[in-house]
Amino acid sequence: MTCTIIIEPTEHMCVETMARKMYWSMVDEYLSMGVEDREIEEKIELLRIFLEESDVGKFRSEVEEYMQKGHSPFLLLVKDDLGKINVEIKVK
Repeated sequence: MTCTIIIEPTEHMCVETMARKMYWSMVDEYLSMGVEDREIEEKIELLRIFLEESDVGKFRSEVEEYMQKGHSPFLLLVKDDLGKINVEIKVK
């Protein structure tokens, strides 16, 4: 199952902070549901891997450079059917 998450930082919230906020929001939602939801489980796992295993500081710096130049960047996190995770910086 392919899983995709878009992380859009703001002027006041970097990609790391936004990812952590999304992670905990999804964890809270999942726990309050009382039933299993494979889609939310996949997204929680994707965010966990991004936060724990990727070079978040590098992505934050690159995104901030785009923002300083007046662009609207975002991170695209994708986990494919084989479990491979890809993180890309995109610009609107």
